[in-house]
Order: sequence, then C-alpha cells, then structure tokens
Amino acid sequence: MKTPTTTDAIAFRRSQDALQCDSVEPWQHGSVLRTPSVPNYWDVNVVRVEASGVSAETMLAAADRYLADCAHRKLDIEDEATGEAARPFFDAAGWATERHTMMGRIGPPPAVRHDVREVPLSATRALRTEWYGEHADAAFMAAQEPVFARRGMRAFMVGDAGYVMLAAGPGAVEIDALFVSEAARGSGVGASLVAAALIAGGEDGAWIVADDEGLARPLYERLGFVTAWRYYDFVLAPK
Repeated sequence: MKTPTTTDAIAFRRSQDALQCDSVEPWQHGSVLRTPSVPNYWDVNVVRVEASGVSAETMLAAADRYLADCAHRKLDIEDEATGEAARPFFDAAGWATERHTMMGRIGPPPAVRHDVREVPLSATRALRTEWYGEHADAAFMAAQEPVFARRGMRAFMVGDAGYVMLAAGPGAVEIDALFVSEAARGSGVGASLVAAALIAGGEDGAWIVADDEGLARPLYERLGFVTAWRYYDFVLAPK
C-alpha cells in the first residue's frame, strides 16, 4: 500500500462492508447495508451516506425508511463536512454522534513486548463483555462471530489483559476492536497486541479506526499510523 489517502481508506472500508453484510443496496445518496441475521448489530445494519451536501432531514428520512424493521437507527456519513453540518441536528434529536478517523500505516511492524497468542474468536467474549459493560449480551456476541468470520477475522490476546482482532483485506489488513482491561492499561499491552497482529497479517499496509475525539488516536500515531480520512457515525439506540 502506498501512503494512505482518503480515497484508499474509503475503498477499503467499503470492501470490508461488502464482505460482512448480507446485502449492500443503493439509495439516492449512498448505500443501505443490511444483515437480517443480526438485526441488532448496528455496524452491519446501517445507512451509508456517500454523497456530500446531503441534508440532515434527508438522512433522517432515509434511516427511518431503510431501517424501519430495526430497533436502532444508524448513519455512516463519509464526507466529513456533511457530517459536521448535520451533527447539531442529530445531537438535538438525541442521537449519539461521533467523528472517527481511519488511519493507515506502511512498513515493518513495531516490536512485541508481551506474550501475545492467537486464540479463537470466542475466547475474547469475557473481554468483550467488559468492553460492552451494561450493554453486554452473550447471545449477541456469539451471533457477531459468524459476521467476523466473513472478513477472515483473527483474534489475539495477552492473557486476560486485552485482545485485538485482525481482518484481512485487499493489499492490507485492518486492526479491529482493540481493547485492554482497565487494570492493564498503561503497561504497553495495547501496543504489543497491535504489533503482533500486524506481524501475523503479513502485509506491508494496515488500517485502524479510532474515535477522533477519544484517547486512542495518540497511541496509534506512536505506532506509525497517520490519519487518512475522517467521517461521522450517528446512532439512535433502542429505548
């Protein structure tokens, strides 16, 4: 992979969505991603807004129309300026709004300083339960795993201190769902997990997504990732 660009990042993200979702169908301003086998898995039941300049009202109408049989509503807005303009509308309507950054890196992985081992996807459930907190649901986590498998997802753990998942893609890999238990934070476990997954992936290029307004992005920057694309997610959770 060459120096990561916004175009590269969007293309990779769309390729991964196509793998993990049951269907990707067009609508006027983008695509509708659906996976009826896991209707409460928001990331695979979402309206993707690919055009720029789409109004908040148009996005809301699309979410209500195309996700009518879901308990949630979710919008992925690819154009940063379009998401930024619509954010106040959705904040006022009670939606959770987040700006994400998709970061890329090229070159040899950093050093691994912990005992990282590859494990079955199901071995991560206890840590995923900790991550989800009060929203944890054992049946939902089990139902996620066949969706993960569509992307060739692999899991790696450092004891019970943390885990990371790795998805293969065209010419690159993606670090996905990095989580370190609160008791182990600050010990370098996250960096070792990322490094070990990159080594296992065997590709020169890699992607990772971070909350652009959160704490993880500086860690990824220290590991050689650079921002290629910023986008928005808007979610209305079930009541």
